[in-house]
Amino acid sequence: MTIIYQDLTEQYVDSAVDTVELAFEGDPLDVWLYKDSEKKFRRAIRELGIRRGLKPGKKVLIAIDTDSDAVVGISVWEPPVSKKDAESQTWGEWLGGWQTWTQRKRLDWLYGPAPAVSICSV
Repeated sequence: MTIIYQDLTEQYVDSAVDTVELAFEGDPLDVWLYKDSEKKFRRAIRELGIRRGLKPGKKVLIAIDTDSDAVVGISVWEPPVSKKDAESQTWGEWLGGWQTWTQRKRLDWLYGPAPAVSICSV
């Protein structure tokens, strides 16, 4: 098994979502947030998050097994926005930030606020 690392491309989005689904399968917070009947919804939320990595300025690295051409690891990095960067945002980036905020508030309204969680791996 040979592993290569590269930036996320459209070709690997579905495989990356599968990897994240597998990583959080049975996770207590995940079980609490999503009921079994919400599998499509959970997958859509994860795909939305991963697709944000395709936008300029975002960084999603994937590890690909060259034998099966499947994503076996994923790393998501969204750098903090400085005041200078915030002032130089395009209208699309500004609206995208509000869209994300609105979606989060809608989910909070529908399902209750999610607990603040930080997931760390050493």
